[in-house]
Amino acid sequence: MFVTNPFPRPRFSCTLVTPPIFNTSPYLTLLKRKEHLPPDAPSNRDAHRKDSYAHSLLRRARLAADAFAQTAAEVLERYRQAIGEVDAIEKIQSETRHGEMEETGMKGKATFVGYAKPFLQLGKLTLPDGREILSGFNGGISWEVSAKGASIDKDSPVEAARRDADLQYELHQPDYFRNFDLAGAVDFEGRRCYWLHGITHRGKDNSHFYDVETGLLAGYRFQSDNSSSTPVTTLLFQEYRRFGGPSVATKVISHTGDRTQTITFTSVSYGRLEDSIFDLPQAVKALQQ
Repeated sequence: MFVTNPFPRPRFSCTLVTPPIFNTSPYLTLLKRKEHLPPDAPSNRDAHRKDSYAHSLLRRARLAADAFAQTAAEVLERYRQAIGEVDAIEKIQSETRHGEMEETGMKGKATFVGYAKPFLQLGKLTLPDGREILSGFNGGISWEVSAKGASIDKDSPVEAARRDADLQYELHQPDYFRNFDLAGAVDFEGRRCYWLHGITHRGKDNSHFYDVETGLLAGYRFQSDNSSSTPVTTLLFQEYRRFGGPSVATKVISHTGDRTQTITFTSVSYGRLEDSIFDLPQAVKALQQ
């Protein structure tokens, strides 16, 4: 089984770009501190009436926010603005990430370093017991080398690997889908989100959820693009911060069946990487002969 891609979508995210007229935060504050009701609030101090009034304001704010985006293109543009604008995304031509991984059934934390250029990836995962697993994508082949030997992923389509290795993915997401449409505003994992419902070119369901208030990507719910029958995966993106470039979701939580995996990025840098580091290892080349 191939190790988790150290560059799960999205790679970035943060500057909040909620239009003031649709910003629901004042109403959320109102719910937390009901004594600060606006002048036109009911004068009756009965707690139930205050709760009803405050929740009414929140519902109106939610409806206003939900009405803001009318198309998938508007949701995606707002997301791009939130994570650092187009110029910031286009400047990323090399990326190095360090982090930690915890997983159901694994004792302790694994550490990893991942390197990426457009449509090229290399990852080194060190398990808690010290064993190492190398994995990568050279633009056409996904591979892995571990103590068990070398292997080539022949189950997942190349298009899926190229999508995950696209450093400018945020600039042309719809290209990777047969259909990609705004399906409305829904509650996703405790957050009010715009739901972009996508169908991949292989006919697999792939939904994206963007926070109504912040514009940031909250998560995915998708079917794997590989040919085997797999359960639906929910992927959550949290704790955004900047590392000198576009904002990054530093915590990524994956739920598939009864398995949970948490990836935490501790550093991200953008120094130049040579193409040669993405060359196939000799053990992988030997499998092609």
